[in-house]
Amino acid sequence: MPRDDTAEDIYLDNRVNMPTDRATQGGSGKAGLADLAPGIRNRAFFSARVADQRILERLRKISDAYSRNLIGKGEARNLLKDFLKAEGQDDGTASLRNLASTARLNLILEQNSKMANAVGRYQAMMDPDVLKAFPCVIYRASVGSRVPRPEHQQYDGMVFYKDDPWLRAHWPPSKFGCNCELEECSAKQAARLGVQPRTPPEKAAVTSESGFAFDPANAFRAEQIDALPTPESRADMLASIRQYVEREQTTFVASARNQRPLTKPPVTRLPAQKELADFVAANRKIVENPKALRDDAKLQLVPDKLPLGELSGEVADSLGLAGQPSQIQLSRGNSSFGLFHQIRRHAASLDDGELVGTIRRLLGGKNVRYTLSMSPGKTDILNIEEVGGPGLITLRRKGGDAAWEVVSAHGIEGPAGAENRARYNRVRADRK
Repeated sequence: MPRDDTAEDIYLDNRVNMPTDRATQGGSGKAGLADLAPGIRNRAFFSARVADQRILERLRKISDAYSRNLIGKGEARNLLKDFLKAEGQDDGTASLRNLASTARLNLILEQNSKMANAVGRYQAMMDPDVLKAFPCVIYRASVGSRVPRPEHQQYDGMVFYKDDPWLRAHWPPSKFGCNCELEECSAKQAARLGVQPRTPPEKAAVTSESGFAFDPANAFRAEQIDALPTPESRADMLASIRQYVEREQTTFVASARNQRPLTKPPVTRLPAQKELADFVAANRKIVENPKALRDDAKLQLVPDKLPLGELSGEVADSLGLAGQPSQIQLSRGNSSFGLFHQIRRHAASLDDGELVGTIRRLLGGKNVRYTLSMSPGKTDILNIEEVGGPGLITLRRKGGDAAWEVVSAHGIEGPAGAENRARYNRVRADRK
């Protein structure tokens, strides 16, 4: 039977992975994670200076298990310590800059768990019946903290309407390590205690010096949780990321959470295997011997590109690409993409039919994971990787209105595959 997802489950599943070499705070003219739009931070899984997609994915897998109460914090921390040590990510210090330190891992586990819990709490508090009975909340600062934060203590005991814009910028956890809570109260109790007048939206600014703010209303798409206010959609989030990428001349990777198999293949209307194989064979002659095109009348009739179908709505929506052109094609290309690139860099894949087989298997199969990266110049790269298999397809487009071009399709095993795997996993913050 299908799982009856809770609000926490939906939030955890629908975030994107954000590998990054950025620190929380910027410096030396370089932006930090605090400069990201709150909607991006709220709906992404990241950790400062963790740019390796594979390492970030392991952090997320174990963090999510802890957030779902499937394992305890000690077990989660030990699993991550062992993994990070094996990966050479432990410098042996207790510093927060050391990814494998107890303090850093506790911060990752606790913060993500608090954010997931806040989403569930928000959904329950905004239920129409609950909202009618308890329209307000009492701010309880630094609950259980041995060293309460003065900047949070100033709000202790204050009463706010649940729809006060101020709460959107201060909803706990409103800072890394924040232990504040919101206690529901009735209109009668709020009147007795004295409720704060609603803050004008333009004055509801984030006051955390780190720039961190968590708005649980931004955790979902509107169609997923009808009771929530309309949040920033994935498409809007992607537009915000694109602005950040162009402004800071950096690279952003958004990896869709894909724990479950796709309900449909990632690409619709794939051509038949024979059509694809004939196109590759004919164009291979042209690419390997350009003079043949001048001398052979039959080859002059061979098209230089073959439509491979369209990106499915399921994949496009999960990556924030819904509503954008989704056509995919295989072209002769040049040294950067297509058959020209394939022959120059991965010729062996054509000799045994691996190229055709990989395209058909991955674009027409459901057991894949996919990663979207954006680079300055409006260049998007979409990697589609076979789960449990050796296949990897890289698609590229330049400009939001362009078709997706097949850069290459090949296995990721063996000596040549090791380089492809490393390139796929690593995020370069600044491309030369």
